[in-house]
Amino acid sequence: IIAAIVAADQVSSTALGMVGFVGAVFVVWLGIEQMRSAARPPTVAAMSSALVRQSVMRGVIANVLSPHPYVFWVTVGVPVLARLNGSGGVRATVLFIATFSALLVGTKLAVAGFVDTSRQWMSGRAYRITLQVTGVALVALGVALGVDSVARLIDG
Repeated sequence: IIAAIVAADQVSSTALGMVGFVGAVFVVWLGIEQMRSAARPPTVAAMSSALVRQSVMRGVIANVLSPHPYVFWVTVGVPVLARLNGSGGVRATVLFIATFSALLVGTKLAVAGFVDTSRQWMSGRAYRITLQVTGVALVALGVALGVDSVARLIDG
């Protein structure tokens, strides 16, 4: 958020396009890895702490390489914060950031909780199909992000 406020006038369409393209390639790679993992049956070793750390790191990388948060904060978030700071003061600005962050983090925690509890009732064929479907969805998302990023680079 702070980086978006500082760089609101500095971020070019080309820069967002490049970051987005790298992110798109990463998301496609994640989708392919997801589909490959569907071919391997889950094991107790698959739930190791090293794999959990690797999964968290993949999520962090995907979020950093996505241009959408930057686009949101530069085009919507910063102007809203400026308006709130002008009309409602610091309290309204802090309330907006806290509410936005709580909803964002809360939603991600809810999805993570659902995925974690689904391991108890999803196994075998249903598990493999779910991994394949989510892998295909990630590849499709990555391709869509790539197309958007290339368009930004061309328009840039």
